[in-house]
This record gives sequence, C-alpha cells and structure tokens, in this order.
Amino acid sequence: MVRATLPTNGENVCFPVRVYVFKGNKCEAMQVIANENEIISMPLLAGTYNIQAIAGASEENYVLPSIEEATPSMPLTLRNGQHHSDLQVAAIQNVKLEVGEQNMVTLTLQRVVMQLKNVTIQGIPQSTNSVSLSLSPLYEGMTGTTLSGNGTEVTLSLEKNEDGTWILPSPIYLLPAMSSPVIMKVSLQGTENDMQSYTYSSSEQMEAGLPINIVGTYTDLGVTLSGILTGDCWKDEKTISFNFGPNAQQPSEPVIPTPPTDVLEVDKIPTAGTTYQSCLVLAVDGTEVDGVWDVLLLSPTQKELGIAGTISSMQVELDTKVQELLPLCSVDGIEGWRVMTLEEANIMRKNKGNFGIVVYDSKTAPQGYVYKNTDNELKVGRMGLSVSNANDCKITDLFRPVTIIKMKLKTN
Repeated sequence: MVRATLPTNGENVCFPVRVYVFKGNKCEAMQVIANENEIISMPLLAGTYNIQAIAGASEENYVLPSIEEATPSMPLTLRNGQHHSDLQVAAIQNVKLEVGEQNMVTLTLQRVVMQLKNVTIQGIPQSTNSVSLSLSPLYEGMTGTTLSGNGTEVTLSLEKNEDGTWILPSPIYLLPAMSSPVIMKVSLQGTENDMQSYTYSSSEQMEAGLPINIVGTYTDLGVTLSGILTGDCWKDEKTISFNFGPNAQQPSEPVIPTPPTDVLEVDKIPTAGTTYQSCLVLAVDGTEVDGVWDVLLLSPTQKELGIAGTISSMQVELDTKVQELLPLCSVDGIEGWRVMTLEEANIMRKNKGNFGIVVYDSKTAPQGYVYKNTDNELKVGRMGLSVSNANDCKITDLFRPVTIIKMKLKTN
C-alpha cells in the first residue's frame, strides 16, 4: 500500500504522483496517484525494494519513462517548449517485504524547484523593443530524484505592461541554482536591433522551495535591481540588492591578508613535496646563512568557481567569488591565505604527483585554476603541459589559495 503526503506545513501535494518500485536496477512496479483520495496497491514478491516518487510531472510537460524504461537513475526531461511544474520528489531505500506482509509506505515529498513569481523592470527607454532576464548557473535536469547537470542559463522574455514597465507574464517554476554566485543578466534590444546587457553576480543562493520576486529600475547609470526572496511558508525570507550597468561602480581593491611577518621557530624545516599541518609544501626558499626560510604552502582544500563567462569581462564576478571562497579554503592557525601568482601556479603544476594533486585530467582537457598576474588581474590558467591563459572561465574551474610562512630552526 502506498500513499503520498507532505509534512504539515500548509502545502499540498502536486498531483499526479508517479511511484516507481525498483529491485536493483529493474522497475518491478509503477503506478500513478491521481488525487489525494486515491490509495494504490502494488502486489510484489518478497524481497528488498527501493521506491522513488515524482509529483507534479505530467505527460504534457515531461518525457516520462515507462515501467520498461525506468531505472533508479532515469532522466526526467522537459518536452520542447514546456516549462517546469511544481516538482516534488521522494526516495526510500531498502524497503523489505516478507511473505504475507502488507507494508504501508508514507512518502515525504520535497520540492526541487524554485518559483520566479514576479519580475518587474521599470524606467526602460521608449526606444526599447524587447527586454529579457537570464539566470545562471541553474541545474539542467534530474537523474532519478537528484538534481543534475553542469549548469545552464535560462532566459525569460518579459512583456511590456500598459504602465511602461516590463514584467514576467506569469509565474514560472525553475530548477534551483547549482551554486552561488548566481549570475543575473538583463538584456535590452533597441529599435535598431542594438543589444545592451547588464550583468550582476549575487552571492545569495537561489534554492528549491523559494519564491522569488525581482524588481529592477533602469537609470542613467544602467539598471538597478533589488530582489526579495520570500519563503512564504516554505523558507525564511531573504533579500538581495545589487547595482549594475555601463557605469556600475567597480569593487574596491580586495583586502587580501598579508603574509605573517613573525618567524616561526620549528624543529625541522619542511622540504618541498612534504606536508605541514595538512598543507602541501610547494617550495622552500632560504639558506643556512640567512637562517630564515620562506615556506610556500598550498591549501588542502579547493573549490569550484561555479561561474562562467569571458574572463576579461568577469573581473568583478571573479573578485567576488574569490573573496567568498577564501575563508572556505583557509586552514585554521595559518594566516595570509591569498590567490596564487603565475609563478606559484607553475610550481603547483609541477607538484601534481605529490599529495594527491591532480591539476588536469588529460592533455586535451586541462584543469583551470585562478591566479593573479603581475598587473593584479585575476586569470584562469589551464594546467596542461604548461600553464596557459584561458579566455573563458568554466563553472568547474577551481580556486585554491596559497600562503608563505617564514620559519627558522629552534635554538638550543
């Protein structure tokens, strides 16, 4: 016996609910719950089963697998020209059935979409023919009951209202953002088919179960958008505010921790390729005459950037992302973490065999890491046989900081 419910949070199940029962990779049973009053029965042999449920997915909007096609990792694909509905999913593993037993399973469904409720852009010049809003990187789809994909951009066309504002015609469900920052782009097309776009990077995550309202105002400086993420009874309220446009204020020079000036006394100076407090020692510079060594450390933690675009036009977004990831990659008790230089990036590449560092998958698909050049510009270096500058930043490119610690041997 199977029925579907939600937690008592004032929300309803979005019917129909498709229930798949798997034994291993084979789908043994599949039935549809059409409404809240319907209870279905699935006769099954004794054994251990996994159950997956997808609510709100109709044949009109989605390509849904049949019982013969269904697997635990089955893709859920939108039909051409269709938009997502209020998708909710549930999964229960290892349901064991004994001979002669009836098993009542309660599926607690969780939303996997966010809702863009309202978009209003004000003050748009009369010479504008069309306005659109793009959001990225969003999940591309689902595999089983898990969000999946490498990140995609969704572009929504706005309509001109009688009062001159440009609005989203109706609320729309979208899969949530893969990561923060979320890139928002407003594009204006004029009567001469000239296109102007204004982009902002928001560090706020756009999560599943979150209704979103975006209000933008076009000014002489460009477009100013303020977004209110209201959780209704789903999640707590969040507020996003940002400015962008042709003359948008660039970020101030980032405050990067300076390497510690104190000299640390140690029993033994570490050597390149070894570890110090879980960090890889990339290089050691010093002599017995000086008595002080500069030890270049590489953080054991690296994070994906989660943003994509042309590097030359992404200095603001890259700067924001680096400042966000820096504390997540720093090691407690060690100061001065910062973006590596090109010279240090080359040292890391040459140490790829040490401490489990893998800086590229193959010669044809080198991994990219963020570094700073001598002009203090953020770059992404593709680490193949050498470090080569990339024109574009990928979502999967990585940030991994370094620091230099001064050390000397303890005196007896």
